[in-house]
Amino acid sequence: MRDTPTEYLARCHCGALTARYLTAVPIDAWSVRACQCSFCRAHAVLSTSDPAGSLAFYPRDPAVVQRYRFGLGTADFLICRECGVYVGAVFASGGHRFGILNLRALQALPEALKEPIPMSYDNETMSERVARRSARWTPVLKGEFVDAWPLALGQMRNGREHTAKTQGHRGTLAEKNATAGAPQTQEPLTAECGFPRGYLAGSLLQKSGLLL
Repeated sequence: MRDTPTEYLARCHCGALTARYLTAVPIDAWSVRACQCSFCRAHAVLSTSDPAGSLAFYPRDPAVVQRYRFGLGTADFLICRECGVYVGAVFASGGHRFGILNLRALQALPEALKEPIPMSYDNETMSERVARRSARWTPVLKGEFVDAWPLALGQMRNGREHTAKTQGHRGTLAEKNATAGAPQTQEPLTAECGFPRGYLAGSLLQKSGLLL
């Protein structure tokens, strides 16, 4: 493993939803998984994650992101409403959020990637799925993008449904900081063990077009 993490940029086809993946694992040592569920097969998904790395998602506008749940309903699969591309997924447990990246969304698929390993999780129980994702998925950076999303499992099945319920009674990160007299966050905060809820600094929602 390298000492210094390397940043990898991903995006949907139209660029409305981007992602930044930071890992010190060399590309030829990445875990490349080809989930055999119907969703992942339909999208030809190749997933990777690094429990010691970090992951962040940057929508040009939060409204372009479809948060899709299926199966046990334990993760939000992030799909661009504009172009239909699946970029990654986010899972919440124990007050923390973790994610995976769809390698197909990288700017260029690295040539040194290992052959994908077909994976089937159909027989997992809820507790087994929570334990696997908590141990294997990548910590997601804190901030504003999904700060209003539920941190408990099974609270929603549809992103629009939850958004309708939460709009109007959750302020933005900037508003909360202003109320508390704290300075507004300008850059994403480093993920660490025990990081509080949230993902991205609010200011980065305006910068997402510059990431690529």
